Amino acid sequence: SPEIGLTQCKNDPCIYYGTIIPGQPPIYLGIYVDDIVYFSASDDVERYFEQALKQKINVDFMGDAEFFLGLKFDWLISPTGDVDCRISQEAYANSIVDELGLSQANVSPLMTPFRSGFPLDTIPHVEMSSEARAPLISKMQCWLGMINWLTIGTRPDLATIFSLIASHTNNPSPGHLDAIKHLGRYIKSTADLGLLFSSRRNVPLESYVHFPVNT
Repeated sequence: SPEIGLTQCKNDPCIYYGTIIPGQPPIYLGIYVDDIVYFSASDDVERYFEQALKQKINVDFMGDAEFFLGLKFDWLISPTGDVDCRISQEAYANSIVDELGLSQANVSPLMTPFRSGFPLDTIPHVEMSSEARAPLISKMQCWLGMINWLTIGTRPDLATIFSLIASHTNNPSPGHLDAIKHLGRYIKSTADLGLLFSSRRNVPLESYVHFPVNT
């Protein structure tokens, strides 16, 4: 990549960027093993990069990104030239549901990641021998590992509850596995959610948080 004129990102070693044609927009490149995605605001820059890369390695260019590392890309280009890109992981979300044994579970559009009235810090600790707790730890690590990839990929709505549950990975009780299964039901109910990136004007993002106060 340095020979082509790209610089490795200090914050993410898989990301490269650089201006390869003077006066033209930069190009951004993401690499994972032998999979590559790249983008520039200039078609000329992208074509120049493709020619330069082909001279160095054997590579197949497959057009607009449709799937990358389990992420699905849906593109919409409006007549005005605006571009919308929706990134989702519905298939992967459903594989998590299957792993949790929840393929037949009921779904509800009203579900939230948290169990109303059952805060995680109220889950009772159960005294167990190391041998008895080992299977719980193994399941926690497996399930949370899968959910983590979904969380950092396209589902920031899972981040808070994931972090809270993960803090109990080394010493879980059966109730913590129940909490993960509740999260799995939420994932099943919202498997088609994703992230939308748009060149259109940003719209305001509002949220409301209510903390019950005992009176």
